[in-house]
Amino acid sequence: MAISKDENNNYVLYIWGNGSNYQLGNGRRDNIFKPFINSFAIDKNSSKQVGFIYIAGGNYHTLAIDTENRLWGWGFSKYVGSETDDFEYPKLIDEQNIWKEIVCGDEHSFIIDKNNQLYILGMNNNQKLLTSTKK
Repeated sequence: MAISKDENNNYVLYIWGNGSNYQLGNGRRDNIFKPFINSFAIDKNSSKQVGFIYIAGGNYHTLAIDTENRLWGWGFSKYVGSETDDFEYPKLIDEQNIWKEIVCGDEHSFIIDKNNQLYILGMNNNQKLLTSTKK
């Protein structure tokens, strides 16, 4: 994945690679071998295309921060903090906080907000989430 700007200075998200768990955010479970523009992130409030300024990919999931510092995710749901079905397309996860950094691991993610508060989500097998219990 990569982020670029188009001729109108809008952020554009390019995707390619393994899509087996919807981690490419295009609604499909197949692989893409050439960069492809992901235009599937639509803001429900404005019906406009979302521009991402940060993006991070794990093994089966992707997290992104948009131009309004909101958190988005797609792919295997348990790795993006949900117990529901996998997210086939980019889905707004949180718009209450102001997010500034994201890092995705194999089955977990680290997110930092504007106050430098660290949030950890994902699978906790082998205690990857810095806790002593599995969740």
